[in-house]
Amino acid sequence: MVFSLHESKFIDRIVQEIWRKLQYIIKVEDKVLFGMKSRIEEVTLLLGEESNVIRIVGIWGLSGIGKSTLARAVYRQIEDQFEVACFLDEVGEASKKNSLRSLQ
Repeated sequence: MVFSLHESKFIDRIVQEIWRKLQYIIKVEDKVLFGMKSRIEEVTLLLGEESNVIRIVGIWGLSGIGKSTLARAVYRQIEDQFEVACFLDEVGEASKKNSLRSLQ
C-alpha cells in the first residue's frame, strides 16, 4: 500500500498526539498529585497550543501550596513540544544569592 505525503503527515500527527497524551499520563500520574490534575489542565489551557505565540502565566500564592509542583507538572506535560526546554526552579532564591544573569 502506498501512502500519499498528505496521508503520511496525517498519520504522523495522529501518532504525535497519541504519544503526547501517553507522555502526559506517564509523567503526571506516576506521582500522586492530589487535586492537581484539574489545575494542570487549567494552566495548560491558558498556555494554549498555538505555535509561534508567546504566553506567560503567573502562578502565585502562599508558600507551600504547590505552586512549584504545579509549574513543574505543566512543564513536564508540554516540554516535548519544544526542541529545547529548561525548567528553572526557585528563581527568587537564586536571584537573591546571585544576579538573574547567572541563570542564563
